[in-house]
Amino acid sequence: MAIDYSKGLSDNPIIQVVSATTLTQSSTSSSNFSNGLTCNITPHHSSNKIIVMGTGMISMGGGSTMGGILRILRTGVGSSYNVSGDGDFGHAYSGATNYDMDIVPSNGFIYFDSPGTTNTLTYYQQFRTTTSTVYYNKKQYANRPGKASFVLIEVVA
Repeated sequence: MAIDYSKGLSDNPIIQVVSATTLTQSSTSSSNFSNGLTCNITPHHSSNKIIVMGTGMISMGGGSTMGGILRILRTGVGSSYNVSGDGDFGHAYSGATNYDMDIVPSNGFIYFDSPGTTNTLTYYQQFRTTTSTVYYNKKQYANRPGKASFVLIEVVA
């Protein structure tokens, strides 16, 4: 839907915008997902949609074969829902076969979600390893921090 400003603000499809950022770093050697940044939004109408966008970073280190996954998960209605893909996969996969390499893909994302509720929703950046250790929000061997972000925009359907 395009915004037609000739009609004034009554034609504006944007209902609310919420955001969150963090410099917090974490790591895991588990194949189970760990939570990174979270952000909450409460839709005003069950037919409205949520634009989910932001940034996140994962890096690898400490093994001859390394790999990690970053996904976007939503909770708040029914069972949890992987907004960014199917099953254990998500929006970003990073891997390398050289020892002690920092592999940091560009992990910007944007998704259009249809939660169908007015319950409070929580969106999570989740990360896990496929092999070795994965670092969230940190370029491990360069010892540089990342800045994870979420922007959630409720729009009229």
